[in-house]
Amino acid sequence: MHAIPMSDSSRLERMASLSSLHFDIVIIGGGITGAGIAREASLAGLSVALLEAHDFASGTSSRSTKLFHGGLRYLEQAEFLLVREGGREREGMQRLAPHLVHPLPFLLPIYKTMKYGRFAMGTAVWLYDRLAQVDPDEQRVVLTRDEVLAREPGMNPDGLTGGVLYHEYLTDDARLVITVIKAAERLGALTQNYSPVRRVIYEDGRAVGVEATDRLTGRTFVVRAHVVVNAAGPWIEDILHQGDEEVNRSLSSRIIHSRGVHIVVPRARLPLTNALAVQTPDGRLMFTIPRGDKTFVGTTDEAYEGDLYHPGIEERDVEYLLDLVNGIFPDIKVNKTDIQGQWSGVRPLIHESGKATKDVSRKDQVWVLDSKLVTVAGGKLTAWRKMAEDVMETVFTVFQSLGIPVNAWFRERAKLLSPIAVLPGGNSIPPKGVQDWAVREAQRLQKFASIEHDDALHLALRYGDEAELVIRHAGENGLRRIVPDVPLLLGELSYMLEHESVVHLSDVIVRRTGLAWFGGAQTVLAIETIARQMGDMCGWDRQQIEAEVRDCAYESYWIERGLFAQQVHS
Repeated sequence: MHAIPMSDSSRLERMASLSSLHFDIVIIGGGITGAGIAREASLAGLSVALLEAHDFASGTSSRSTKLFHGGLRYLEQAEFLLVREGGREREGMQRLAPHLVHPLPFLLPIYKTMKYGRFAMGTAVWLYDRLAQVDPDEQRVVLTRDEVLAREPGMNPDGLTGGVLYHEYLTDDARLVITVIKAAERLGALTQNYSPVRRVIYEDGRAVGVEATDRLTGRTFVVRAHVVVNAAGPWIEDILHQGDEEVNRSLSSRIIHSRGVHIVVPRARLPLTNALAVQTPDGRLMFTIPRGDKTFVGTTDEAYEGDLYHPGIEERDVEYLLDLVNGIFPDIKVNKTDIQGQWSGVRPLIHESGKATKDVSRKDQVWVLDSKLVTVAGGKLTAWRKMAEDVMETVFTVFQSLGIPVNAWFRERAKLLSPIAVLPGGNSIPPKGVQDWAVREAQRLQKFASIEHDDALHLALRYGDEAELVIRHAGENGLRRIVPDVPLLLGELSYMLEHESVVHLSDVIVRRTGLAWFGGAQTVLAIETIARQMGDMCGWDRQQIEAEVRDCAYESYWIERGLFAQQVHS
């Protein structure tokens, strides 16, 4: 483990180390795929550098449906191994980071007009449970029509034939990424956000490093390594086009992009008892999920070409989601003015001829070019750890072809530790029953420091058993909220700046806390106050504070369709 803090004040020191050392592996991309590879490689005793063009998790890895799921819909494509892998990885996450993965019962209603009936869906979920090795207390239960309506009285009864109750796992995708990044850092990896790779460096036809630019200082620096891994997600083509054009264009033609949109409404407007998985007219599953005092709905799935960092939200996307919700709950009449949060993200998929994006496999693929550049594409959040294992097996093969020795003991150690090495914050939490643990921990933290119960509880669920570190960092004067209605402590903001590579206001609001999506009008109203407080800590002038607020509103999709003004004046 190195001693360089994950803070903005340490950027120059980080750049000096990144440019002066020779690494075993340099990873391009700081989403969940790159973060997982960094952890896996570090467990194997390799020296690791990781560079991210924007903030960690700022692409696909903060724009998901926030679920660890086994992939029930993959049974339709007979992808049994993918379902089995997803289920086992999902179960394993309860050991690695129990504070970030919460079991959630899902109700899957069955209507006469749906593609699959009660028997077919009941059988599919039964097979799903077996393949994923689901615990007995979380295995599926087939429900009658009356049992479904008893669980969700507001559901449309017309054509309802029954339903299936099963379990998925809710997560905070962006916090998972920063947690995996921190795990890799503690094993010795050097990571840096806001450092886009401008070109891959080739010598004698082989990839031997990268040239990057630090967005904050404008400085260019070079990172050299035995192997370069392209884990840039939707941007992997940009990296591929930097090498042999003929070979790389052929490879990048295998990549397609799919756009997914989610909307968030107050739970009072969509007061669900259960999370719902609803078959859409095109055979997909749409999820409607309660999270605190909000309910979010998603996702769409269509081929996309456009801005990969900030894909737009079209009116047809919102109408599609609202039509599905109102079809299931016709008496509620959720409308556009109820929306208090929204996001759009791009999935990089492996092209399969003749298939729509909704039918394309989410299985990851790893390629090695003649230049020894390793590229990974596809995959899904649930399988992040397994994807990292796959990539590292390829990396070790490249090492062997180059005659670079690998410590066999370290390599075997990584295989053993990867599925059981707990992520930061999860060491003292039982794999099951995190909610009960969080309540007890909040009570303990209240005795330890003068902190409100709700704040102690949110720290326990956000940071796990490292919540006390945040409180110690905050000190007595930092244990108050910056704004009373927004769950963000003054000392917590300082902690993120010093220990979680926070640079911009949007890093905090969009990714470290999720307040951009789930904070509602209170966060919009408080954003200037939070920005001024952060500005005091970072030395921003008035113009920079105003720019940070504008950029945060843009990244949060608050200004889309007038949502920002709508919430400010609500």
